[in-house]
Amino acid sequence: MGTLLLSLADAMNRARALSAGADSSLRLLADAKLLPVYSSGANTDSPVVISQDLDELLLLAEACAMQSGSRIRDTFFEGTNSLPDSIVCRDGSKIPLRDGLDGSDSLAFRPAVRALLGATIARNDGADSVRQAYLYFGGTCVETASPAVGNLAVRQREQAAVIDDEGRSDFARSAHYMGSKRRLGSFLVEALSSSLDPSGLVLDLMCGSGAATGAFAKKWRTFASDAQQFCRLLSLIQGGGYSHSQAEESLRRLLPIARQHAEVLRQRVHPWVQMEDDLLHCDVETPLLERYQTFLHEFPVYPETARTGDWSPLKEVGQRRADPTSTPDCLFTAYFANIYFGVRQAIEIDSLRSAIEQLKPPDRNWALGALIVAASAQATTYAAHFAQPPIADPQKLKLGQLARILERRAGSIYHEFSARLLGLARQSETSAHAVRLLDGPWEEALAQFEALEPECSKAVYLDAPYTREEYSRYYHVLETLVTYNYPSVVGRGRTPTRGKDRFVSELFTRTQLKMEDRLARIIAQVLRRGWICAWSYSDAGVANIPAVLQKVEAIVSSCKIRSFAVPFQHKSQGPRSHKQVTEYVLVISPRG
Repeated sequence: MGTLLLSLADAMNRARALSAGADSSLRLLADAKLLPVYSSGANTDSPVVISQDLDELLLLAEACAMQSGSRIRDTFFEGTNSLPDSIVCRDGSKIPLRDGLDGSDSLAFRPAVRALLGATIARNDGADSVRQAYLYFGGTCVETASPAVGNLAVRQREQAAVIDDEGRSDFARSAHYMGSKRRLGSFLVEALSSSLDPSGLVLDLMCGSGAATGAFAKKWRTFASDAQQFCRLLSLIQGGGYSHSQAEESLRRLLPIARQHAEVLRQRVHPWVQMEDDLLHCDVETPLLERYQTFLHEFPVYPETARTGDWSPLKEVGQRRADPTSTPDCLFTAYFANIYFGVRQAIEIDSLRSAIEQLKPPDRNWALGALIVAASAQATTYAAHFAQPPIADPQKLKLGQLARILERRAGSIYHEFSARLLGLARQSETSAHAVRLLDGPWEEALAQFEALEPECSKAVYLDAPYTREEYSRYYHVLETLVTYNYPSVVGRGRTPTRGKDRFVSELFTRTQLKMEDRLARIIAQVLRRGWICAWSYSDAGVANIPAVLQKVEAIVSSCKIRSFAVPFQHKSQGPRSHKQVTEYVLVISPRG
């Protein structure tokens, strides 16, 4: 099993040999997920732990065992004794082991408690013997005679509050994205804080929705990279460097240009816009369903031509491929109208996209990022992704679905875009650091990151896909909104051709072993550069975490690992797709 891992049974034996009762204390810490436990893969009945996690917490377990039984309170919900409320450490500090007494739990709680427990063992500030209470997470309190421990508790709570509150922002939230880390932001920041000081640099290597990037930018100078351009833009708009006044000025310039463009494009598809407007303002009843089904069936999308009227997506796309300067811009109207958006909505997206091209950075990037978020929020999708349209066959559309679809397609992209841009600008004003972008894929990003400020300590956050799904297929509409390249498409989802007009990740593989090999190779490349790698993964992921760690150890020979775990409600794709998982972040450092 190497030097990084130890079976849970052996860990308990080590604790028992260290001090009588220490194994019971260690079991309590494992049940509280302060000691992360992993499936060994080959034998799920033989869980394992990280050796360094064990060494760190055995110090606490020994301290617990040295206390009298009365010092560990065994009260839990309604008097059961499965997990104590809190623990009294060797120095007398009382640290809560349960969060959320007032219902406002924070996912930062567990890594924060780990840091506090370490601080109580290491304290030497010569504090008085009188304990003071410091307000902590979820209505709990830390009681300690050490000002250093108490002040750390206050800083942890305040830091998590800033990140958690921002994660609940409505108009400033990012696009709908599979595997988004928005709710995990404070957990990730607190975990990485254990190994990276505030002067360090962070690279979010596969930034996805940008949620983790935004959390890191609250504390560190942060860089973001991804092979897909829309992901990089979503990360950019999670950081600082933009203001509400800048957003207002961009809107003042953009909206008149967009409306002028929309009027020209609307004339090309005027009969269809008029029909849609009539349908959107009718009562929802059976005759309307039949009319809307006919409307959807007859409306042409690329590569079709109109059965009636003059609108020909095939002709329009051909002209723009031959001459990219052709106007008006009409990609979304040609490809995605009545697929993921209403006709008027597609016209508004095309028109805003055209107007944004007339801006210069940074306004252009922020406006385009806001348009990505607005399009994601207003799209009519299946399970919030674009791999397949919600109405694959108009004749199968049911009356019960119609009201929801009409309500969504009546929404204004102009309004959504304006609200998002202003909300993101307000959020940006509270972020300590602007996000800087590095080109992907990951090898190129690491090379660019290496050239930056070599004297600084650095950490790379790795949030690689947990599944074998092709993420580029699920979000191709958002990437096309950025590239705006009139791609070739296939299937009902209007998906760009794989490998030609759509990125394919090397992590997209049907083989678990290959996925584990590739994850280990990425982590090892980070460690070989002398940096920290903070790797996010879940017990529901395809790869086995201990197997990846063993492969890493085989490549780099020696490294240090501290890991953190939190129970989490994970949302994947499809209806009723919420499930309880354990999310981990493993902070891996090179030795020496």
